[in-house]
Amino acid sequence: MNRNRKKAVAASVAVGMTVVMGASPILAADTDISKEETVYVNAAADGTPEDITVSDWLKNSASAGDLSDESDLKDIKNVKGDETFEQDGSNLTWNTEDKDIYYQGTTNKDLPVSMEIKYYLDGVQVSPSDLGGKSGHLKIEVNYTNNVKNKTKVGKKTTDVYAPFVMATAMILPTDNFTNVTIDNGKVLSDGQRNIAIGVGMPGLSESLDLKSIDEDIDLDIPEGFTMEADVTDFSMSSTFTFALTDLLNSLNLDDVDGLDDLKDSMNDLTDAATKLVDGSKELSDGASTLDEKYQEFDSGIGTLSSGVSTLSSGASTLSSGVSSYTSGADTLAGGVKQYVAGADTLTSGVSQYVAGSNTLTSGVKTYVDGAATLQKGIQTLKNGLAKEFTQGMNDLVKGTDELNTRVSGLVEKLAGSLETLPQDLSDIITFAQSTQSFAKSTGDLANGLLNSYMPGVKSAKENTDALKKLVDSMVPGGSSSPEAGTQQIEDGLATAQAAANSVSAVAGTSAADQLNAAASAVSAAAGTGDALQGDAGTISAGLDSASSAIDILSSIDTSSMDEATAAAVNSAVQSAIGAISGGVATAQGGVASLEAHAGQVSGLNEQAAAVQEAAGAVSSQSEQAAAVGDAAAQLQSGLSQIESGLTTLNADDTQKQDDAQTVAGLTAIKQYVDGIDAGLTTLVEGEDAQKLAAGAQTLQAMGTVGSKEQPSLEAAAGAVATKVGALAKELPDILGENNKNVTDLQTGVKKLADGAKALQTGYKSTLLKGIDQLLSGAKQLTRNNRTIKSGATQLETSGKTLTGGASQLAANSGTLTSGASQLSANSGTLTSGAAQLASGAQQLVSGTATLSSGSTQVKAGIKSLSDGAKELADGTKKFDDEGIKKLSDLVEDDLQDLMDRFDAIRSDDNAYTSFSGKSTGMDGNVKFVIETAAIDNDSDK
Repeated sequence: MNRNRKKAVAASVAVGMTVVMGASPILAADTDISKEETVYVNAAADGTPEDITVSDWLKNSASAGDLSDESDLKDIKNVKGDETFEQDGSNLTWNTEDKDIYYQGTTNKDLPVSMEIKYYLDGVQVSPSDLGGKSGHLKIEVNYTNNVKNKTKVGKKTTDVYAPFVMATAMILPTDNFTNVTIDNGKVLSDGQRNIAIGVGMPGLSESLDLKSIDEDIDLDIPEGFTMEADVTDFSMSSTFTFALTDLLNSLNLDDVDGLDDLKDSMNDLTDAATKLVDGSKELSDGASTLDEKYQEFDSGIGTLSSGVSTLSSGASTLSSGVSSYTSGADTLAGGVKQYVAGADTLTSGVSQYVAGSNTLTSGVKTYVDGAATLQKGIQTLKNGLAKEFTQGMNDLVKGTDELNTRVSGLVEKLAGSLETLPQDLSDIITFAQSTQSFAKSTGDLANGLLNSYMPGVKSAKENTDALKKLVDSMVPGGSSSPEAGTQQIEDGLATAQAAANSVSAVAGTSAADQLNAAASAVSAAAGTGDALQGDAGTISAGLDSASSAIDILSSIDTSSMDEATAAAVNSAVQSAIGAISGGVATAQGGVASLEAHAGQVSGLNEQAAAVQEAAGAVSSQSEQAAAVGDAAAQLQSGLSQIESGLTTLNADDTQKQDDAQTVAGLTAIKQYVDGIDAGLTTLVEGEDAQKLAAGAQTLQAMGTVGSKEQPSLEAAAGAVATKVGALAKELPDILGENNKNVTDLQTGVKKLADGAKALQTGYKSTLLKGIDQLLSGAKQLTRNNRTIKSGATQLETSGKTLTGGASQLAANSGTLTSGASQLSANSGTLTSGAAQLASGAQQLVSGTATLSSGSTQVKAGIKSLSDGAKELADGTKKFDDEGIKKLSDLVEDDLQDLMDRFDAIRSDDNAYTSFSGKSTGMDGNVKFVIETAAIDNDSDK
């Protein structure tokens, strides 16, 4: 509850409680300028003040140009008007002409009255913060404290008297949580759904009156707080409101009451009467003596009585005759009364039915009036909500769906060309992947040949060449062996060297790197197509999310406060729009889901392309090593050919002439060839290129067929590409649909979404808003006469109660009337009999007169006793006057006057509390306090 609303509630309750307590703020009628303060206190649940806000109302009935005031408030501001003020310390000067001033400020000063609230659950004191959600027997003690005491004159002496504060606290207790609610100093009201407990107290009044000093036996309890008890379930309590009034005792208005003076006058009269009673008792005694003397004359009168009795006897006979005529008329009256009573009963029944009907009508009228007001507020709230939030959301929806439609149409046009060639592209990728897989296997075989054949062959050729070199060195002039022995060894090693040279030459011309690079490029191109599809699918999905948000906005429209016809019209329009949007969104979302899933499969080829490219790079790095090996192999083959030619010449010459110069020349040439071959083989076996060739062959083998957990082989990667692209090619018709129907459906659905949003916007502006304005106008027309209707219903209800009471009284007295008529008729016989007895009695009276005469003597004796008793009465009356009446007169004159003096002192201007924040001298003032405590919530509801 915000602060303004709290003040409104507090003010409403304050007015109600002021009416209940029969008091209202009283200001001097002849005062031109006055100040009325309302102090709002926000307190903790135990009553401890936390924030204090003061609202001041300066009543400017004098129409003064500048208005002077005093105030110790902080943050003062004008809350109703644009008048300004000047401040000098606590003195304020308001610049106004004839207007009242309403201003507000804050303070942290102590309050003149305070309160303390204690909570007990099942007899144990509990902190308010621990009470939420608890159940059991609850007791709440509220104690008020008066903090203002003044030196005030009471009669002829000066004493301390408290300022006259009257405090009342209201608690709202729902019947679902609070039962068996009782309060000691207050009252509990209930409307069936909640109990309202109102407790009162007058702190300091008992001490100010000091009744015990007047009479110890006075037992008058003036409350300074109250106790509320109840059985509680799942405890929670809204804020309590406490009102402190300073002028309530003014309503006693003792100045207008003459009761004390009247009482004094009565005591004087009583004293005078007592004196007269004493005198009268004496006179009674004297009169009794006189009675005794005069009874003699009475006795003579008895004779006259005897004569009159005779005349009575004659009249009794005449009466008996008249009674017979009377009883006949009484019977006729009894019959008429019974007919009247029957009609009265019928009237009472009809009145009851009429009153019941009028009560039902009254209740219905009040419900109708309240419902019409609620309807008007609900329609206004709906209109404000639509204007503030729904209209902008509707415009955003139309704009978003138009933009989505444009983007999806462009996307479909862009995809049209790519989708026609996509099946053939996928087929080409599969064919290439299969070729790459075969190539990877051949590359692995090549690496195996290098490691298992070429490298051992080169090493073996080097060993044979070393042996050949030694033989040739020994055969040339100056060598250690004969040419015949060396020639045979050269021929034996020549075949092995020739085979090794052929193996090296076969390996040197590989083009594996170029083939692998071509494969990687093709795979990357296919993966690029998947990336494009995936990006377009993301764009479409974002647009569909905007459409779904529009559906949520439409679904959130609240029609609960509308009448049935309007709600049906609004719901129909909204559901039609939601249906159109939902159909397009569902179709579009199905196509996007399939497109995203398979575009992801194509995009996955990027990983395989990267693996192929890495393998191609490894093979390419061996190109320089392969060239070096090729050069050495060519040199080796050339040298071997020359060796072979030299050996042929050498053998031919050897058969003719071993010492021929040609033999020496041939051996010299052979030696040169062998030296060259040896140098080339040394490079192949021991050089840096030989080491690079071995490492490259191992890398090529790993990339081609072996692979690892972190890096799959080229053969495995190509197989995965072929498998995934094949699966995509099979599913592509289902993804796209026949003749790309799914893509077309996506475009159609988005267009329906945009058209539905525009139709909804048109219906909203042309139908819904106009309908709401018509509803609002009709609701205002309904509520225009609410006050008159409600007043008439209340009068009807009141008159019904009066009519019911009269009918009930009539019905109640009908029985008595019937009984009396019956009794009258029934006693007619008795009356007749009595008249006869009266006549007979008259005769007996005649005879009794004689008896009276004889009894007169006894009366004389009694009169003597009366005379004696009258004397005793005179003596007792004097004692009553001395010991009773005089003491009572002293009490009225002294003690009661002291009590009235204290009441006057409490209500005096010297003791009045008329301002909290200050006021100018001579200005009348009135102040009231409103204390609101914090609510205690049920922790389980948080």
